[in-house]
Amino acid sequence: DLRNPLHNIFGMANVIQLNSENLTDKQNNYLQKIIDSISRINLMINKILDMKAIESNQLNLQKNPLNLVYLLKQVVDSFREEAQRKNIQLHFSHQ
Repeated sequence: DLRNPLHNIFGMANVIQLNSENLTDKQNNYLQKIIDSISRINLMINKILDMKAIESNQLNLQKNPLNLVYLLKQVVDSFREEAQRKNIQLHFSHQ
């Protein structure tokens, strides 16, 4: 199962988060990025598995509204620190 390793990492991250008072702000920030990344990867795996179910006509689709601005801001924010290390400036604006 593709999700088992992710669940293990997520579980360990949650254990660390339970003791977050012993972590620095920077460590808490990294821990939150790990948790967010695990959630995104898990969502991607679910979508891949959903596509397989769709292709085999075993899944009914439901359309839901999506806040694209919020999603894009999260993606940009997740790459901001790495971009700064590489002297790359990221700009995000919406109207």
